[in-house]
Amino acid sequence: MPVEFHITAEMDDDFRRRATVREDAARPKAVAALRALEKMGCRAWVVGSLAAGTFTVESDVDYIVDCERNREHDVFLTIEEKMGDFPFDLVFCRWFEEDAMAVLMENAKNASELVKCETSS
Repeated sequence: MPVEFHITAEMDDDFRRRATVREDAARPKAVAALRALEKMGCRAWVVGSLAAGTFTVESDVDYIVDCERNREHDVFLTIEEKMGDFPFDLVFCRWFEEDAMAVLMENAKNASELVKCETSS
């Protein structure tokens, strides 16, 4: 006999609260990473759930970076330093064709845009 599982209103509220706490921890780290990358002369954005406003308790931070190939390792180390133990994914613009980039960039946010989202929430 299968066991039925129902999400109660209290459970839903708890998931939403924990997602907000997780997003509140991720956002300043992401802004710091984006600003550090800008100082390095790279163009960088956050994409995915943090940029789209759909962050959950399981979300990581997704970065897309446009930089010279020989800077990619430094980019990774910079993001890793700013994110600490918070999980992230990193892709580079050169990995994608132009049409795929357009889809990836639909909700992309740079550091200034990410801060605006924070203050308007």
